Amino acid sequence: MTYEDYLKKAYYDPSHPGSYGGVEKLYKAVRKEGKYVLGRAKIKKWLEGQETFGLHRQINRSFRRRKVIAPFIDYQWDADTAVMKSFSKENDGYAYFVVTIDVFSRFANTHPLRSTQGKEMVTALQTLFRRGRKPTKLRTDKGVEFRNRDVQRLLKAEKVDFFYTQNEQKSSYAERCIKTLKSRLYRYLSRHQTHRWIDVLDEITQSYNAAYHRSIKMAPRAVTKKDETRLWKLQYSTQHYVKPATRGYKFRKGDTVRISHVRQPFDREYDERWTMEYFVVDDRGTKDGISYFTLKDTLGDGVQGTFYQSELNRVRVTEQTMYRIEKVIRRRRHDALVKWMGWPVKFNSWIPLSSLKDYKSEEKERSDDLSRDDSSSVATPVSQSSHRSVYPLGRTMIFIRVNSRRGGDDMMEDFYLHLFSGDSLSTHADNHAGDFVVDLPKRFLLEGTWECALTELALPSQPESPNPSTLRLCRRGRGILRTEQFLAALAIHRTARGRNFGVYQTLLRQITSNRLESGANLYKRRPVTGMSI
Repeated sequence: MTYEDYLKKAYYDPSHPGSYGGVEKLYKAVRKEGKYVLGRAKIKKWLEGQETFGLHRQINRSFRRRKVIAPFIDYQWDADTAVMKSFSKENDGYAYFVVTIDVFSRFANTHPLRSTQGKEMVTALQTLFRRGRKPTKLRTDKGVEFRNRDVQRLLKAEKVDFFYTQNEQKSSYAERCIKTLKSRLYRYLSRHQTHRWIDVLDEITQSYNAAYHRSIKMAPRAVTKKDETRLWKLQYSTQHYVKPATRGYKFRKGDTVRISHVRQPFDREYDERWTMEYFVVDDRGTKDGISYFTLKDTLGDGVQGTFYQSELNRVRVTEQTMYRIEKVIRRRRHDALVKWMGWPVKFNSWIPLSSLKDYKSEEKERSDDLSRDDSSSVATPVSQSSHRSVYPLGRTMIFIRVNSRRGGDDMMEDFYLHLFSGDSLSTHADNHAGDFVVDLPKRFLLEGTWECALTELALPSQPESPNPSTLRLCRRGRGILRTEQFLAALAIHRTARGRNFGVYQTLLRQITSNRLESGANLYKRRPVTGMSI
């Protein structure tokens, strides 16, 4: 029995003193038994490869974050929406109020809302801007009340730079302001035995702006341009600087990690705390003495935002790593299309039926005394990267399916484009056909940067005689392949590590009978850098 088998039997045996715990508990139990001499580092490395340990590992949510710095008055506003739905009947249907706060001066503005729809939010923001102050930048959370088309059009017209946060802290200044305002409102409601808050919202807001604020050592409404230098020194000077930790980066580029779940109001400590899907560290940096990381998924697509070290958890992935299957979508003679539990639908893939295993049956065969509450299927990722993806373009649906011929070197990719009449692809600048990224069933070494895009796609009213389209496959702009009737076969011969990986064919098929607006441009190249074996 190897030490990995020994640790597995001990950790998953409910009666064992080191079972289902952390590194220290398992280490002490193993040391007491004395069957193997294992250090904490080796036990920790083994536990990082166990999904049970990784999903429920303790999360540190109280850690030092980067400071939001605003250089002058009205440089950046934070905005958020306060919910008062339980009192809407007593307040003429008003169920919310929007709060904006200037990060530099802490000056707040409020406006009541009946709903969070875009048009009503536009009216509220226009009212706030007409009061004589307007920000250079506006930061919010990812709520649709700010990210909708109407609000974005207004902010663009007002030349306000909009951005939103990706982490659970959201618009921290606005959230803290809402807490203060609602606390005062509820005290007023309790004192007067009423539920009508709309009549005093402006007065409560004025009271907030007139009160002494400990962060700026004065009242927000008293802050003027003459105070900017003093307030800058007060808030951001070196005397308030916290010396950064001397420890280096916890993760390196290429490390595989999970992301902590955003905390919900009723989260329990024993719930799953980390994502089942794992990601790859793409880059890292330091700002204000605090380390941060950027990530990409296993297909190479970047993940929005940056992450602190405490929001990441290293995971060990090996060839023996098993993946739970949420459901089998479709079956063929020898294959099954599966949805992987905890992974996005773009990772749905065809896998051999032989790699499908029932969890409990598999564990019984291994004679392991493991205990699980579910009997979901698992599979080794024999061809997990072979998948079928769906990309929406309005009503247009673009499907990608990748199949591999087992036992041979030939690979075929099928691109299916369902295009509807009248679709304006210009409104989907970030989701064009040139954005396709398709992984191979294996990892091959392709040196240099390759680009693949479909361009100048046009269909006449009669689908029986389609016009030619262009498939561009090049290295640093080398060569254009013209195709007829949306059918192209391109052989790619590459040699890596002294041997030929064979011929890989790309097949492009147009299977729609609908008409696309003539001259619609699907061209937006997306470089795909070399992939390693």
